[in-house]
Amino acid sequence: MARRISWTNNSTGHDGTRIYRATAPMDPQALPAPLATVAAGTTEHIDGEELADGTYYYRVQDYSGQEVSAVSDEQSLLIGDNYSAAQIGDEIGGGYFAGIMLDEMDADYALIVSPKAEGDPGGKLNWQSARDFAAGLSIAGHTDWALPTLDEMRILYRAFKPSTHSNNTSYGATDRVDPALGNYTSGDPTQTTLAEFQSGGPEAFVASYYWSATESSSSYAWDVSFVNGSEYSTSKTNSGYVRAVRRVLI
Repeated sequence: MARRISWTNNSTGHDGTRIYRATAPMDPQALPAPLATVAAGTTEHIDGEELADGTYYYRVQDYSGQEVSAVSDEQSLLIGDNYSAAQIGDEIGGGYFAGIMLDEMDADYALIVSPKAEGDPGGKLNWQSARDFAAGLSIAGHTDWALPTLDEMRILYRAFKPSTHSNNTSYGATDRVDPALGNYTSGDPTQTTLAEFQSGGPEAFVASYYWSATESSSSYAWDVSFVNGSEYSTSKTNSGYVRAVRRVLI
């Protein structure tokens, strides 16, 4: 099955982009031979090679002559697990399946929330420390963990709402799923039926505010309440809870 690798191109004046693939996380300072080279301005590549089951890692890097840009963040793709058939809460991809979403290029990906014991620092952090914590994780061999975007937080709240508290109906809409979703109703989402994610369970989100990766300004970022789904633009120096996620392209 062909796999689409997409990225945001922030460089100008370069000759092209090299795409790298490996079966283990790549050292940015010791990249393998390129899988492919594409023209400047390209923002996606179709990898049509038949591959054995396993996890494959991708990075891209722009070049101009002998000069190269900083290498991209790593994307991972797991071949052999059927994400399309996964159910909310299934153990898969190093964590728990939270749903299918659309990335910035409208490509489908599976959203995976980390196990609490590893993807939650056990206390509150400021925003930059939260991002650094998530980016530094290695769980089940996966190193592409990150702080969830605001849209991803909305999906996590829908999937794993820990309590029976009424929802704030002013929030929740997202077009990063297909079909798009409107705001919550007072009773939808309901409390998750997954006992381990219910309040007091070993995987439960705390009834408090969790950081998202989405900035509202240079000094503020969005956080989301796991009491009622409310969203606030909060100073990055404030402290909030953290739960890392990863994306798996499908």
